[in-house]
Amino acid sequence: MAEAQKMLLVHNHRGMALLLVLAVVSLLSVVIIQFNKSMRLSLTESVHYQDRQMLRSMTDSGIDIAVAVLHTDRLLDEYDTLLENWAILEADPFTDMFANGEMQVTITDLSGRFPINSLVSVVQEGQNQQGSEVEGPTPEQGRELLFRLLTSGDFAIEDDAQAREIVDSLVDWLDSDDEESTYGAESSYYQSLEKPYLPRNGKCIYTDELLLVKGVSKELLYGTDEKKGLSEYINVFSEKNGININTAPPLIIQILDDRISIEDSELLDEFRRDENSAEALQNKDWYRAVSGWPGDIVIDEKLLSVTSNYFLVSAQARYRQSRAGITAVLERPDAEKLKILYQRVN
Repeated sequence: MAEAQKMLLVHNHRGMALLLVLAVVSLLSVVIIQFNKSMRLSLTESVHYQDRQMLRSMTDSGIDIAVAVLHTDRLLDEYDTLLENWAILEADPFTDMFANGEMQVTITDLSGRFPINSLVSVVQEGQNQQGSEVEGPTPEQGRELLFRLLTSGDFAIEDDAQAREIVDSLVDWLDSDDEESTYGAESSYYQSLEKPYLPRNGKCIYTDELLLVKGVSKELLYGTDEKKGLSEYINVFSEKNGININTAPPLIIQILDDRISIEDSELLDEFRRDENSAEALQNKDWYRAVSGWPGDIVIDEKLLSVTSNYFLVSAQARYRQSRAGITAVLERPDAEKLKILYQRVN
């Protein structure tokens, strides 16, 4: 009997030892699994961090490339067209620079768009009060050009009355006084809103700001499935410059004179994209020699330019499975200067 009890006790000890071993093994398995997960997570985070750093370096390089191209372009000549290297840069994916990725750099000329700040008088250095030394639309011309643009049928505008309200409200937003235009709005209107604020009463400095202006909707500014966005046709950075006829969208060409038709603007667009036209494009009035252009339409020379000072740059990069982008606005006042006015990581 005593021998049997001793054997049972030995078996119990062995069972306990086995259970203890199994518990230790289970615990170690859990620890190892968690360690592996932690290591994989750390490795994944490290790879993602490296990818993000690589993407940032790629997009920064894209901006640097744009700066170099635009600087070199101004050293070569004083006029800008859609035939130049900066305008066709987006066709190069730069795959030779990156083993596991590619980059696209797009440069858009903002000087071919309507300068929204031209709606009010701006006195610049070296300019008298009448502004006779500066090219670009007068405030009266600017307002008429914008009205034509808004009523072109391409934007989310109901009627002429709404367009006139937007024009007057933009004038009041930009001018320094507190006197309301006929259909506009000054501080009394904006202060009466549920969340009151004051009008800029100065130069517009970024596109989104226009959403604060009475009558300007998101649908108007950025477009819908059926309508274009006004933001693609305006320039908020230029204060007083002519519109570059060599790079302006056909719709902008169309509003330069109320007699210019869609067909006329497309005719000029086709001409300026022909490499054989490159030499002619250095003169503002090249359009008058285009075959098929109505001879009685002569655009006010002050409205036009063939030189561009403001550019929108987009650098989009892909590295392995990750993507990133940077958008910047560059100002190029002359051959010696080129600076970044605005930059945003997408």
